[in-house]
Amino acid sequence: MVETLAPEDLVLCVTYDTFRKPGGKKLTEMALEDHLANIARMTAMGLLTWMGSHPGSAQKLSPGEKDALRALTQALLTQISAAEQRETLYSLRNLSDTAKEIWNEHHWVIDAVLSAINILGGGMGGGSLPSATSSSAGAVEPDAAIDLLGRLAVTLELKAIYVLIDRVDETAETSADPMAAYAMIAALMHELKVLEHRPFAYKFFLPDDLLPFYQRDGGRSDRIRNYETRWRNDELDTLMARRLSAYSGGRVSSLRDLLAAGSDAEGLVRLSIHFAQRSPRDLIRIWGRAVAEQLRINHTSGAISETALLSGIDAFSREKADEIATADTVRDLKRVARVDFTVSEVASDVFHVDNNSARARIQSWENRGVVKKIGEVPVARGRPHHHYGVVDIRVARSIFPDVRLDDFLTAKARLCPGCESPMLRDWDDARGERDETCIECGIPVQPIA
Repeated sequence: MVETLAPEDLVLCVTYDTFRKPGGKKLTEMALEDHLANIARMTAMGLLTWMGSHPGSAQKLSPGEKDALRALTQALLTQISAAEQRETLYSLRNLSDTAKEIWNEHHWVIDAVLSAINILGGGMGGGSLPSATSSSAGAVEPDAAIDLLGRLAVTLELKAIYVLIDRVDETAETSADPMAAYAMIAALMHELKVLEHRPFAYKFFLPDDLLPFYQRDGGRSDRIRNYETRWRNDELDTLMARRLSAYSGGRVSSLRDLLAAGSDAEGLVRLSIHFAQRSPRDLIRIWGRAVAEQLRINHTSGAISETALLSGIDAFSREKADEIATADTVRDLKRVARVDFTVSEVASDVFHVDNNSARARIQSWENRGVVKKIGEVPVARGRPHHHYGVVDIRVARSIFPDVRLDDFLTAKARLCPGCESPMLRDWDDARGERDETCIECGIPVQPIA
């Protein structure tokens, strides 16, 4: 929305969602300087592109500022690859395609672009800025580059350089590992000096499973405001209704209209929403799988049957479980064959290892956001045992693929009417009482209908 609404003459928007690993580093080893170098490169190209679409803007720069900008852009942009050039231009979301044509017109020759926007020929008279670069292209201190770009933006009367950090969980190294995604971006998340440096404004759009790691490492919520995007179930229902209406020309106004006559449309829609776990994208995926299942069952049908939707939920659950937990973790949890357990149960009853080995295994599941500690179980002697539970209903469903879906829900799942989150416990287990209240809200849970 900022990219759409920000006035292009006052705000430069940069989307940082392609993460380069300089020197062959792993993404999880990226340091603050690596992120600043990437952001500086995109900002430098953005500033030149912006100046190209605002004739006369270069006149606001002193000769010394022009020389500093020339040296900086030559250091940052001379040796980047064609792929990096394209990615960088694409990251400048609120600049028009016409503005970006300046690079094609001058064949990516930096001096030609600088000449076109009247940067060359400045001379060092009129008060120069401290140099942010060395004489060799590419040798630049990232923090000094960011500082210089910020000062030049102020001189050009830009109100802000808005940097959106996105898609940290969409790389090969981070897609199935929240801890890895956090490790990749943590250095930038915690550097207040950088995040509060004007006229830059940073926004991180992150998966919620990164929040515990940020808080663990002392994330400054008093200085960096955190907002959660939480969709309520009725909001998801409304969202899908409006999308269906828009894409069908008003012929379909609800998910219920897609279901075969005679089915429990209301209950089936609610069930699909529960398995989406407040994610619009996952709800769309569930119904996409249902359509595929219906085409497999009967490609001439004009509606989705109950069988197709339930099969679609199961197919989606298998896919999602492998994405967030990995196939190896799902295989291990199938051996556990429970959705809540203690370390000692995993150690002695399942893997036949010592408690430390079992604890390390559970810790890896916890790091992936698959399980979390839900309490303690008292024992006759010694300290209480830590009690863990699976937190994702798709993972839980994948642990019991051969159980009918309705039987699985009766035995393993309840719903909190407050936060609308599924609560997973082995209620069919006779080994002890299960807490009937949501650990987040303290509200009594109820069956998932």
